[in-house]
Order: sequence, then structure tokens, then C-alpha cells
Amino acid sequence: MTALAGCGGQGGGNGGGNGGGNGGSDGWVPERNVRLVVPWGAGGGTDTAVRQVAQPAAEILQERGIDVELNVENVTGAGGMNATASVLNQPADGHTIFADTNVIAPNIAEGTDAFSLDDWSGIARMQYDTTWIFSSGRDGNGFEDVQALVDQGQSDGVQFGISGGLDSAVFPIEFAQEAEFLDNLEIVAYDDAGRMENDVITGEIDCAYGELVELESLVDEGDIQLLYVGIDQDVEGYEDVPNVEDTGWDAQFGTKRAMVVQDGTPQGAIDFWSDLVQEAMETDSYQEFESSNYLDIREGYLSGPDYMAELEEMVQLFEEALDAYNP
Repeated sequence: MTALAGCGGQGGGNGGGNGGGNGGSDGWVPERNVRLVVPWGAGGGTDTAVRQVAQPAAEILQERGIDVELNVENVTGAGGMNATASVLNQPADGHTIFADTNVIAPNIAEGTDAFSLDDWSGIARMQYDTTWIFSSGRDGNGFEDVQALVDQGQSDGVQFGISGGLDSAVFPIEFAQEAEFLDNLEIVAYDDAGRMENDVITGEIDCAYGELVELESLVDEGDIQLLYVGIDQDVEGYEDVPNVEDTGWDAQFGTKRAMVVQDGTPQGAIDFWSDLVQEAMETDSYQEFESSNYLDIREGYLSGPDYMAELEEMVQLFEEALDAYNP
């Protein structure tokens, strides 16, 4: 557990305006330390991204004289269910926040949940990452381009690597459906993303996907080549990588990271945290993190209510993927 303190004393900074950290719509402010529960391990993508928001948020609280800590806790296991239980077993009073990254929607879709969407209220989505298909960059192992990959998929089949379970299978299923080779898609699941990347490089499997910040060095070294990016526009510096508009294949699923609270949390608390998250995301430190990790390729922020509507769509998407893929 990491404590990010806002300990500036009660005398200064509380007055004026309705910006983040000054109080919710009814003047709500946290009265004790706050748990920010991350369902994945320390040092991973979700953990890092959450901390990059939590740190400036804690500094804003300090500036406003709100004497509480934001305690980032990694509660792992059971596909995120240990973390959701840890949150839902606490009072819905605004002092326990859940960092949702592919936990709520896939667990509902798989029927492993002890909750429904009605048990949650959104604070904000923070990030919406882009997804990149890659194959080997070594002579004789990869594909000339994405069309060559699809041609093989339609004729003989494609081995597509993923790192994880149902949540990781959605994108290749979505892509294979769009490119019309779903019946010839073989998903190869890995526990270790590094081994998956190595098997792509050596030609043990045909392709896999990942996020650009993880793949950039392998591209620079010539070990892999990028075949497709799941977005409907060119990406600066990677204009030669085909996208949705270029191919007509509308496969855009990417990792989404958000903060939510238990339903029944006072609206003032939700407003307080929503405003604070927005303000933290506008700081120089967060903007630098966002840019250096290519999280600014598309808009990351989404309001809490809009994220909850998006979760409904994601449950449907995971259910469709489950019908097509049985790990």
C-alpha cells in the first residue's frame, strides 16, 4: 500500500470556486484517509496509470488544506474479484474507490460476478489505449503487410497470441470477425507477455497485439513489425501502419482505465472525485506521462455517467467474445 498524502493543514486553500478538491456539489469533502483499490499488481500498467493520477490529486488536496491521504492498495487475485469484494464490503461513503481495468464488464459477462452494473457508479474514465497488431520483423518469419496476414487467415488460419483471458481475447476476435477469418482463428494464450513476443519474433506463432509503449523498442530493433492499429485515424510517426479507415476493418478495442465507486455513494462525493480526477489529469506531470506512454493518441477522459454507459456496451462485447472463444 502506498500513501499519497495531502497534509497541508486545515487553515489554507479551502475557499473559492467549485474546482476539483474544493468540495462536491453539496460541499462534500473526505473526512478520513481514502482507499484507492487497484485490482492488479504493483508496477503494472494499471497500477502505474492510477498512481500518475493519484499523485497530483494528493498534491491538489494538500494545496487545498484537505488533510487526508490517498492510499493506493493493490488487491490482486481471482481476476479482480478480490479487489471488487474489498470495495463493495466497505460503506458507500466516498472513501473507497475502485480502479476498473477490464474487471467489472468481463466478470459480469462470464457470470463470475457477485455484482451487477447497478452496484457501481462512475467517477471518470482516465485512459483509452490503442491496440497494435504485430508480427515478426525477421526475414522469413513475418508478413509483408496486414493483408497478407488476413489472406492467410482466410485460407489456412492464423495463430494469434494473447496475454491473459477473456478480456485479452476480445480484440483478436473483433479483428478476425471484421476481416472475415473468425472460423480460422486460433488464439494462443500466454501467462507471460515476454514469451509471447519472443514466439512472434521467432515465428512460433503468426502474430499478437500490444500497446505501443511496450512494443516501440522491438520495432526500433527490427524484431517486430506493426501491421495494424485499432483506431480510425493516422497516428503521428506511424502513418504507414494501416488503421480502421485504411482497411475498413472496424476493430478498435483497447484497454480502458477508470475510477468507480459503490452505488449509493453520495452524489457530492462522486462530484468531488470527478472534479479532482479531471484537475489531476490536467497537471504537467500527468500530461507528460500521458504523452510519453502514447495515451494521448485518443481522448482518455470520459465522464462517470458516460463510462457507465460504455460499461454496458463492454459487457455485450465480452459476451459476444465469450460465444466465440472458450479458453
